[in-house]
Amino acid sequence: SEYLDLLKRDNARIALSTHLSISPVALAAIVTGETPGNNGVNFDEGESRALLEPLVPDIFEYAINRGKSVSYLEGTGNLIVTSVEPTYALSDEETYNNAKEAIVSGKDLIFVHFHDPDDTNHEFGPLSTASRTKVLYIESYIEYLVSQFDGKVIVVPDHGHNTLYDSENKPYGKHGMFTHYDMYVPYYVFNG
Repeated sequence: SEYLDLLKRDNARIALSTHLSISPVALAAIVTGETPGNNGVNFDEGESRALLEPLVPDIFEYAINRGKSVSYLEGTGNLIVTSVEPTYALSDEETYNNAKEAIVSGKDLIFVHFHDPDDTNHEFGPLSTASRTKVLYIESYIEYLVSQFDGKVIVVPDHGHNTLYDSENKPYGKHGMFTHYDMYVPYYVFNG
């Protein structure tokens, strides 16, 4: 955290992710506000991941039912089925540009899911220079979005990462292991 500004430790609160702490399960909990046992999106360890639809309403349906406009911005693939179709992007930079467009168009609820930090953590490990650099890019995106959005901004990763080492002692990242590194995540609340 010593290299971060907006996302520094002093600005963070701590949240508990899900078990398994993998993106579809955690994302479903975030967008429904319900645990995996209640929302129905869960997998046994090692189980093949199907594209599941939560059994409970999500925040998009909630907002739309109250007359609000929404935008759900995802990366290259869908992780769960939601009540609105996500806008997909080929990179986090494109996702960021989609978020800027959503702000300009006056959307009331904008849900942005950046994927590159997770991918970089898997490849190089969460404490690697590559992962730190990726987080700095994402932080700069978030700083700009917070400064432009007229409303509350909540930033939360869907899970953390553990550092493991392969047979050649090269670090890589993994999550879903029921450890505090992947289960406890920082979250931030900003007023734009």
